[in-house]
Amino acid sequence: MGRLAFTQPLFLTALAAIAIPIIIHLIYRRKAIRWRFAAFEFLLRSHRRVARRLQLKQWILLFLRCLLYALLAFAFAKPFLQRAQGANPSMPQAVVIIVDESMSMRYKRNNRTLFQDAKDSALRYIRKLRGEDRVALLRASSSPKTMPLEQQELSIDKSPVLSKLEKWKASFRATDLPATLRRAAAILENVKGLQPKIVVFSDFARHAFDGSSQPKLPPLPPVELFPIRPKTVANNAITQLTMQAAPFAGTNAYRLTATVRNYSDKAVKDLPIKLRLGNRDRVRGFIKVKANSTAQKQFVVRLSQAGFYNGYVEIGNDPLSADNRRYFALRARQRPKVLLVNGDPRTIPYLDELYYIERALLDPRAPMIVKTVNANSKLPDPSAFQAVFLCNVREIPTAWRDRLMTYVNNGGGLFLSVGDQVNPSAYNQLFGDLLPRYLRGVALAAQRPDGTGIALQRQFGEIKATHPIFQQLYSEGFVFQSARIIRLMLVEPRRAKQEGQVLWRYSHGPPALLERRVGQGRVLLYTTTIDRDWTNAPIRPFFEPWMHKIASYLSGGARFKQASNLLIDQTARMPQVPGSGPVQAIGPNSKGVWLQPGQAGYTFPGGPAPGVYQLDRNGKKLPLLPLVVNVDSRESDPTPLAAKQLAGVGTVAAVSSASGLSRQSERLWPTIFFLLIFVFLMEALVLRFM
Repeated sequence: MGRLAFTQPLFLTALAAIAIPIIIHLIYRRKAIRWRFAAFEFLLRSHRRVARRLQLKQWILLFLRCLLYALLAFAFAKPFLQRAQGANPSMPQAVVIIVDESMSMRYKRNNRTLFQDAKDSALRYIRKLRGEDRVALLRASSSPKTMPLEQQELSIDKSPVLSKLEKWKASFRATDLPATLRRAAAILENVKGLQPKIVVFSDFARHAFDGSSQPKLPPLPPVELFPIRPKTVANNAITQLTMQAAPFAGTNAYRLTATVRNYSDKAVKDLPIKLRLGNRDRVRGFIKVKANSTAQKQFVVRLSQAGFYNGYVEIGNDPLSADNRRYFALRARQRPKVLLVNGDPRTIPYLDELYYIERALLDPRAPMIVKTVNANSKLPDPSAFQAVFLCNVREIPTAWRDRLMTYVNNGGGLFLSVGDQVNPSAYNQLFGDLLPRYLRGVALAAQRPDGTGIALQRQFGEIKATHPIFQQLYSEGFVFQSARIIRLMLVEPRRAKQEGQVLWRYSHGPPALLERRVGQGRVLLYTTTIDRDWTNAPIRPFFEPWMHKIASYLSGGARFKQASNLLIDQTARMPQVPGSGPVQAIGPNSKGVWLQPGQAGYTFPGGPAPGVYQLDRNGKKLPLLPLVVNVDSRESDPTPLAAKQLAGVGTVAAVSSASGLSRQSERLWPTIFFLLIFVFLMEALVLRFM
């Protein structure tokens, strides 16, 4: 129950004007005349009846006129009802209104989204504010961009703020209420002479506070919360989509794995799910998901032609449809051809130079076309292959060497391994323009550079774990340092013209693997044997998958490449975009996003909606992997903060009170002016008919 308060209490002193009609009444009050004549006795009785009626009329007029002066004084004092928890209602308010328009607010109840209900409640709240109150308007979603249609400064004019809010639409962004509350606090930080307040309309899901059930917030002004939630939640979402080769289904087969999450307390049976590739549905099926659990659905497709593919996996409809679809894009390549040149063939198979590498690359999990030749035989044209391995090769014809150099400059990949057949000086002369470093000479692993010391086994040491040939294997737990070395080829110190980088070292320091970019191609130099003559690396667990990575890397990348999964408004750099001129990313509904040029290429500023963004220049698609934007899967989790935890953020108000919001600012003086008119009318009626 509220109490009465006044905006201009000094006007209450005008209540003293009530004495005016009382004084006038006393001055002009008539005294009864005594008649002593018996003849007037009959008239006296009639006069008494008239006097009593006149006296009643005068008292009524006195009351109405006193009430009139009192109402005038109250009207100018501007009374209103103040709630018990209000601070100082006589002071105008500075209100920052936060409306959650993130993806989770797209949830539908009664054919309306939560965002529509939140926006309508916020509009009613703003319309209920007093004329002297000031208001700002912020979104609750997170984005590095400047949000359009926000009112980031306090405004006394409510009309532009209402107009901006009416134009708002629900976004696909994630929620970040702590950051928005800090922005609101910054707006109210230096406010003087105004009562600060933050009002939030949101579903208050736990993900809005970094998934924490106990939000940690800085000191804030008074916060009023209006939770807008469905009574029961039934949401299913695709939270992850991965892709990998499927050699068990063929050399051109790929496996897509979709992870589906059920966020309700009831199990979902026979949930429809489909894979759409290009312009048609490829696979349809159903999936069962237990309550509050996840399940996976696998799709296997065959892509016989090289090129770019895009599509999505989609589940059946539910109240929150924005997370029912997960997009992907990939580049499929033909089976790369690899040439293995044997510089030291043996009659005993396991002693042959290519015994281990040949079996590694012919493994069904490595879909490659491998051709093996001896170095002293007729060598095929290297341009017919995507990668060439020269393994312990003594010499090659000069003409073929020249074709090999042209091949590397045009983008081919070359792998060089050494051994007993390699003469350092001859090798430097033959491949000097390709070598990452010149060869220096063979040394025992434990010997010093001067050739002294005892021949003991050494281990492999530091690797560049971020390089493509190591990164995935290293993250999967393969231990490259488990290999041992007996003999190695030392290399010369780095020279200015040789831009080679060391990818792997032995434990005592010398380089084990070096790389150099030559033209558009790559050259890898392995300073030991590819067989077991100098090292036991070929029998270590990492060797086979490592050879796969090297062959794929030299061939121009993996058999397929999946586009990175960007989130809404997430930026991405594209250092290599062929040609010149402005580039546009054409996204859903044919809406374009211009890429920002820079010194190191282009920057994709982020996509506002989920989908596949094709790169375009002057109306022509660029031969590059498209950009894929998906929603943040955290927004799919509707788990709300409990009432106790929500109370730690602010004061929870009922959503229904949004129509009669903030009783402390409910004005009473319009009603008083109506009463004034009624009092004038009553006075006129009394004078006329009494």
